[in-house]
Amino acid sequence: MECLRREFEVQGIPYEIVGLGGLLDTPEVVDLVAALRVLADPGRSDALMRLLAGARWRIGTADLMAFRDWSQFLARRRSHGGSGDGGTADDASNADESPMETVVESDITDAASLVEALDFLPRPGWTSGHGRSLSPAALDRLGRLSAELRNLRGFIGDDLSTLIGEVERAMLLDIEVAAKPGRASTRPAATWTHSMMPRRVSCRLRSGLISWPSWGGLKRPHQKKVDWTWPTQR
Repeated sequence: MECLRREFEVQGIPYEIVGLGGLLDTPEVVDLVAALRVLADPGRSDALMRLLAGARWRIGTADLMAFRDWSQFLARRRSHGGSGDGGTADDASNADESPMETVVESDITDAASLVEALDFLPRPGWTSGHGRSLSPAALDRLGRLSAELRNLRGFIGDDLSTLIGEVERAMLLDIEVAAKPGRASTRPAATWTHSMMPRRVSCRLRSGLISWPSWGGLKRPHQKKVDWTWPTQR
């Protein structure tokens, strides 16, 4: 499906993707679902990586490795009794990492969350025990993404459809899709996904928000047999 979509775009042929499997493979919906996962679960570092390495934020490999070092640094400070929140208490953002601190146990490494690290970024020039630092451009982009996600968390108590609309607008997905050649006569996939969802779905207490990204990650072999079931509002 994705290879056909790309070829239609190259040839400038108008098209519209129908069916659950096709929607979940479109880049804009993949990015939207990744953002929802980041908002719902601070442990979804994989979803944040999708956003960081994507076309919008363009965080390069060297900066991604430095950012991973920073997240593990915060996890180690937390495991040693520090707050790990970058606040004044332990001033994590102003402390360079000693090379001796890079040897960690697997459980500490697994506990490192890129999503949490995004909320407490290091000062400019911070250096990890591996000698890696975030570039000024990457630090600026991470700061803007952090502010964007912080703003979107304010909509978690609203209806799920409202939240998805806010995520779509914040990520400029509607503008991105409309600007693509050959897409003038089609509805943006992200907007279409938004309109297909029952209005009664609520993400209060995060129940709906957590369920929707999980549902969106269903295995492709079963996509034709998926039932449209949603969390009931309580």
